Amino acid sequence: MMKRRAFIGVIAGGLLTSPAAEAQQAGKVARIGYLSLGTATTNAALLKAFLEGLREHGWIEGKNVAIEYRWEGAEKSALDALAAELARLPLDAIFAVTTPAALATKRTGTTLPVVFAAVSEPVAIGLVDSLSRPGRNFTGLTTINRELMAKRLEVLKETIPGLARVGYLANPGYEVHKLQLVEMDAAARGLGLPNWDKPSFACLSSRIPHGTEVTEETLRRIGAAA
Repeated sequence: MMKRRAFIGVIAGGLLTSPAAEAQQAGKVARIGYLSLGTATTNAALLKAFLEGLREHGWIEGKNVAIEYRWEGAEKSALDALAAELARLPLDAIFAVTTPAALATKRTGTTLPVVFAAVSEPVAIGLVDSLSRPGRNFTGLTTINRELMAKRLEVLKETIPGLARVGYLANPGYEVHKLQLVEMDAAARGLGLPNWDKPSFACLSSRIPHGTEVTEETLRRIGAAA
């Protein structure tokens, strides 16, 4: 989890360097799009930090800034459709919280300033040209996960004498995880872990329908199939 202050800083910075700042200076009401996975309830902590960060820089929702929220929600509404809705609105900036939200916004082709807060590989997935010089209309905070994959394995090996096998939970269809899996395999090979080149196995959540009770018999059948 990112530090709250860092989260606030990136959002405030993105807004203060956008056309929304001019709107504030002119006494107009700025409009921001907010695109996120989940719901307002499941993201209550981040939403609270977002609003507090705006308030600390003079932006008060309902007074000098209006926010258009679009949540993927429990019904799993298509992020692309929600992003397209925001891109069509007369907004000053868009806050796309995570990697899926940022990529959906990118696919709209919008030229609006877009700020993200939890994207692991903004350069590799084409959101920015580089970390030091984004060069596009996207900017924000990155968790820089890929560069830490090898270090995490090194720490595990140092902490657990005789470590031989390590499991890594990832989604091989997710662009960010594809990159991380390559780094993880290379790191495992360098550390001499015997299963570095073994194929990935589907996790339980992809083999058991949501809401289905997990029994010993179910696990036995899954184990036998593997």
